[in-house]
Amino acid sequence: EENRLYLFCKLTDLIEIYDLSGNLIRRLHGPDGFYPNVKQKKWADGASTVSTRESRDAYFEPCVVEDMVFVIYSGAEYENRETKTILVFDKDGNPLKQFKLSENIFTFAADEKSKMIYVSTMEDFEIKRFAYE
Repeated sequence: EENRLYLFCKLTDLIEIYDLSGNLIRRLHGPDGFYPNVKQKKWADGASTVSTRESRDAYFEPCVVEDMVFVIYSGAEYENRETKTILVFDKDGNPLKQFKLSENIFTFAADEKSKMIYVSTMEDFEIKRFAYE
């Protein structure tokens, strides 16, 4: 099995997959195909790039389990901050599954032995679990 490095972006729905030598294997843009909405902010000693109110959130907390990659996905505008979806990809970045919850996800873990996903929700920090097979 190939060892890979997965790069998930926060302000655009871009995923890049690299080998351990740093060679790009694949670049994916989607599921919504949006780009960062940023502006330059000048400071006394330089400048930086900051996101705007029109920015959208993309991926949070990727996790590799067996030969699958799990990640929280938003796609929502900055003000909405919705994180109710977990996307599952194969090792090549092909989509396999999508789990939609009724509440925003704070964090999650996947257990390969029991084939369960454990989710902590933002509303009440309750732990919920469901099978991913």
